[in-house]
Amino acid sequence: MKTCPVCHGVCSDRGACPHCQADLNRLFEVEEAAQAHLEEAGDALRRGNYPQGLYHASRSVSLKITPKGLGLLCEAALFTKDFPLARRCMEQMARMKS
Repeated sequence: MKTCPVCHGVCSDRGACPHCQADLNRLFEVEEAAQAHLEEAGDALRRGNYPQGLYHASRSVSLKITPKGLGLLCEAALFTKDFPLARRCMEQMARMKS
């Protein structure tokens, strides 16, 4: 997280926003969980465990939508033959680029 979602001030440390004192600990925890699931998804896909990759990629994207998360979710969806999900991911990635 680079900016406080409350006051839009610059934040880089855990704890309270230095500008408005909003407690940001839970938001940092969610971002860390999203990153952990993203890493698990990549590992699972590299091992060929596509259902597990799909699970972790979808958890990551549900916590924080990122291009990398959507890309892994799209890849996992294709490998598990969930073509409607793959299409939704591709459409969302295209919207993020525009």
